Amino acid sequence: MSDGNSSYIIKDPVSRKYTISAPKRKNRPFQEKKSDYHCPFCVGSEEVPKPLDDIISLPNKFAALQPDFDSSNSFTPARGICEVVLYTSDHTLSLADRDTVFYEAVIRHWINRSDLLLDKYDFLQYLFPFENSGKEIGVSIEHPHGQFYGLPFVPPEIENRQVSLLKGNCVLCGDHKNFIMIHQNKNWKLVVARHNQWPMQLKMISTAHVTSLQALEDPAIDDLAEMLALGSQIFYQRFNRDIPYILSTYQAPIGEDFHLHLEMISPQISESKIKYRAGLETALDVFINSIDMEEFAEFARDVIHD
Repeated sequence: MSDGNSSYIIKDPVSRKYTISAPKRKNRPFQEKKSDYHCPFCVGSEEVPKPLDDIISLPNKFAALQPDFDSSNSFTPARGICEVVLYTSDHTLSLADRDTVFYEAVIRHWINRSDLLLDKYDFLQYLFPFENSGKEIGVSIEHPHGQFYGLPFVPPEIENRQVSLLKGNCVLCGDHKNFIMIHQNKNWKLVVARHNQWPMQLKMISTAHVTSLQALEDPAIDDLAEMLALGSQIFYQRFNRDIPYILSTYQAPIGEDFHLHLEMISPQISESKIKYRAGLETALDVFINSIDMEEFAEFARDVIHD
């Protein structure tokens, strides 16, 4: 059994969902505001002694998963990858400043890290680049950064999506009646879904049936960067300020089929109101959305075409 301090992975046999038990993470810094606080990602810190010339990955000091993790109990060891993706030395980088050039560098970094990690570790089954932003999301350090997880299992959410995204019967190939088109370039669609769960939610869908970031060629990388930059502008201009959000990458389990897509979501309902997951949403994953997606789609189009 657990010694109360070691990390492990355990699966719920009913929901099929995984939990990573990581007791040591309770000691991580959380939104520090002390007078002597120095951001660990700002220049002059141990991890960032000088200004950044490029995007870098850093080991997460309070990682829930580690490549050499071994547990002193009978559960599955918490082996995996938890990295911080540090974008910039600028502590105040805003959504408004994230252009196509910025996102092209981010995407290429994700792809490079994917290649390196898969070459090094044969136990990885799923790669998940993502970003949490905003104290309302629970971000522990405000400095702009993303994360990169390498998991030793395939999350049930990915398995559930995969059922509908296999080549030959893929719901993301072609047009879908539930999607409201916002913008399209040669390789990507930017849409608002009528079934969105969150007040603000954008999908970036590859026009080709591409399985993963690593399968993208240069034109598709450039076009995805454009979509992410547009998404950032839409989220910023909704309230003319940075808002809490999550950027997620949904791709194939290693070596399997899937239709690559990304999502940006925000719980921001109004200038001063945040949506929280309550009983129905937390217990059953059934969401109630009080925002009209047709109106949000129209707003998004106006931002792009102004």
